[in-house]
Amino acid sequence: SGCTATQTVLVAISGTNPTNYCAIQSAFPWVEWISNVTFNTINNTSVKNVYNDFTTQSTNVGLGTTYALSLESSFSWDTHDEYFRVWIDYNRDGIFQEPAEIAFSGILPAPAQFGSSGTLTGTISIPATADEGLTRMRVAMARNAYPAVCGTIDLGEVEDYSVILSNTGGGVCSVSANASNVLCHDNGTNTDPADDTFTFDLMVTGNAAGPGWTTSLGGQSFSGNYGVVTTFGPFPISGGNLNFTVEDQNDPACSDAVSVVAPAPCSSPAVCSIASTVSNIQCNDNGTNADPADDTFTFTLTVTGTNAGIGWTTLLNGQTHTGAYGTGVLMGPFPISGGALNFTIQDQNQSGCTTTESVVPPAPCSNGGGGGGQNYCASVSTFPWHDWVAGVEMGSILSTSGKNTYTDHTNMSTLVLPGDLVTINLTAGYSWFTYDEHWSVWIDFNQNGVFDEPAELVVSLLHPAPPNGTLEDQIST
Repeated sequence: SGCTATQTVLVAISGTNPTNYCAIQSAFPWVEWISNVTFNTINNTSVKNVYNDFTTQSTNVGLGTTYALSLESSFSWDTHDEYFRVWIDYNRDGIFQEPAEIAFSGILPAPAQFGSSGTLTGTISIPATADEGLTRMRVAMARNAYPAVCGTIDLGEVEDYSVILSNTGGGVCSVSANASNVLCHDNGTNTDPADDTFTFDLMVTGNAAGPGWTTSLGGQSFSGNYGVVTTFGPFPISGGNLNFTVEDQNDPACSDAVSVVAPAPCSSPAVCSIASTVSNIQCNDNGTNADPADDTFTFTLTVTGTNAGIGWTTLLNGQTHTGAYGTGVLMGPFPISGGALNFTIQDQNQSGCTTTESVVPPAPCSNGGGGGGQNYCASVSTFPWHDWVAGVEMGSILSTSGKNTYTDHTNMSTLVLPGDLVTINLTAGYSWFTYDEHWSVWIDFNQNGVFDEPAELVVSLLHPAPPNGTLEDQIST
């Protein structure tokens, strides 16, 4: 048998970098220039020049792989929009063919501060069909418009580098994912935080990476290209923060973890408020107009609500009362001797939505035996059949009656205070013929059982007869 041996041979991809590339230079690089180029293992900072030949600097890149790119421009004083373009001679024929060999294009907006610098980032994806070997990369920058690949740039700068294209790859894959622009959405219900959602933007960059990235979020798969912003969502804010992993499409081990904090809800719950009013406080002598001890009172409670529930409720003297907003509810009777009523009104749906109310009872409407009741002098009509008192209105008193020799309305009362100016409406009723009517009204102010004149004569007037056939005629005084 023959004698055999094995040996490992390292084969380096090499070649001659074509030198017949078209010439390019800047006519005026003194105001703005390329101050840094970072691409894979190249990280070169430079000064202004009409042309910078950095072809002695090279980097290995893999076919079908994506790499991060960073381009920095510096300014002497005034800043301007700068248009960057990068070419790579993928087929190594000494010509930058367009558009196939335009590896990157981008615009750097003018930095706000004079004399500062700005950085434009992106990615370059090496075609899987590129020709292996040494080739050239050209980086050019021009003010306000993209530069041509050859010739003279009026304002800007140009730099050339070397790139080694290899099917065995170049560099270690790395992925960087950053979330931004996290926004809340109220979904058209700005008073209901429960249905608020959020979206966010995701920028993924890759170096020595595949053609794109992939991730799984909320049970759904997503994918995208490196260097391109992708918007995610909507997601319910109530679901909390999102944690997920972004992976390179070719190498799942090349990944980056992302955490997105859910924003605070952007809907504000409507604030409930209620208010109450008390009206029509009435005394009732309970049929014993000489005994104030059993006098009671009632009142009307009206509650209004804003952003409130279906109605209101309150606990008063051990009894629960409810009502609808905007509708008056008769409350009582309550004993006058019990004093003022102080209570809290609460929304039926929101216990924290309340208002308080205080009701002062009226004075007793019974005379208490102090000259009132049956002690007053008798007064009757001998002939009420043609004309009679048909109605009396004063405060909460609203009485109507037919013809009678005497009518007792002492079960009706109203509250008046010293100094009050009170309107009294008096209505006369007629069978057919009408007459001049002499009206007199007394009030026993000192409650001594006697209508003293003239002190307690509050109305004394003559009202002319209306036309015959008038059934009722009212005067106001």
